[in-house]
Amino acid sequence: MKQTYQVTGMTLKHDGQDYPEGAEIELDAASAECLQRWLKPISIQPETHREAKAANLPAADNGAEEAADSATRKGSKK
Repeated sequence: MKQTYQVTGMTLKHDGQDYPEGAEIELDAASAECLQRWLKPISIQPETHREAKAANLPAADNGAEEAADSATRKGSKK
């Protein structure tokens, strides 16, 4: 399974591509282990409650789902 990391401390070269400090890189566990000194694990938060529920994670509260639900309810009143 792959994980997303942020490059820290220097530019990394991986599979022929340069990743400057602050860039995000997706690596498998074996690759990340070799580079762990220069990687910081990051988590990507789902944008809606539905995505969070599907991923079984807490959602970011950005109101997107509520707006979509409201629009759906308004459209169904016709």
